[in-house]
Amino acid sequence: MKVESDPTFMRILFLAHSFNSLTQRLWAELEGDGHEVTLELDVNDAVTREAVALARQRPWGERALEADFFAWQPALPLDVIYERAFLCALPPAMWPRVAQRWAELLAPGALLAGYFFFDQGEKG
Repeated sequence: MKVESDPTFMRILFLAHSFNSLTQRLWAELEGDGHEVTLELDVNDAVTREAVALARQRPWGERALEADFFAWQPALPLDVIYERAFLCALPPAMWPRVAQRWAELLAPGALLAGYFFFDQGEKG
């Protein structure tokens, strides 16, 4: 694990819609590089509990959260938020609230990255 004084160290919130192989690989790679990665899943409560339980079986699983995105507060501001099909899973009327929450969670100059679908169609 990198130390916070290392200029390449990042606190990352990983927002995902599923705990599939891509999610697991990216999380493992980021943790393996020494970053502090927290995973939050946005699916329904039962599926979220199941996915968090699965994640907690992994060596890095203690960083999996079952939390309300709008209420969760990290100990320190985040350096990166990576979203993967999080925003598009929510009604468009909620998008401004999500964007405001991202701004609240990120440190000044931090990064927002991910896959974004901005179409009204089912497939983005």
